[in-house]
This record gives sequence, C-alpha cells and structure tokens, in this order.
Amino acid sequence: MRVDAPQAAQIAVNDFTERLAKERDLSTDTGVYIADIHNYDIGMRETDDAYVIRFSPKPRPGHRIFGGGGEYKIKKGSLEIIRFNGYE
Repeated sequence: MRVDAPQAAQIAVNDFTERLAKERDLSTDTGVYIADIHNYDIGMRETDDAYVIRFSPKPRPGHRIFGGGGEYKIKKGSLEIIRFNGYE
C-alpha cells in the first residue's frame, strides 16, 4: 500500500462516524450498539486507482445483526471519496 493509505482510512472513519451520528436510533440496545464506531471491524484493500474501506458490525453476543456498515471507495492521490455504499 502507498503512504497515503492511512489517510484514506482516516477519511473513511471520520465520514462513517458522522453518518452514524446522523442516522442513529438510540431507542434500542442494538441501535446503541451499531451507533458506536468501535463496534465495527474495518477492512481495507487496494485497487489500481483507489482504496476500498469496509465497515462491518462486529458480532454481538446473544444478538443477531443483519446489515449495517458500508463500503467507501477513496481515490488514490487526491483522497476524494468516490462513493459510499451503505449496507442495509
């Protein structure tokens, strides 16, 4: 990975954290759980022209979580968010 990979990851984390704050539903335990960025696994891969950063909810003992998270594509060099696909 290139030297700008950590910055790309941080851009995705910052944007996803903002999305969680805007879209959260704190009326249930599961809603509180998925509103917290610390409850997501983060993966990153590289294509020829972009970084792809994926957020997936971590398993929660005793609960089933379907959907949630999402995937960012961030352009190498400019570090512009090309797209975000939220998982439902």
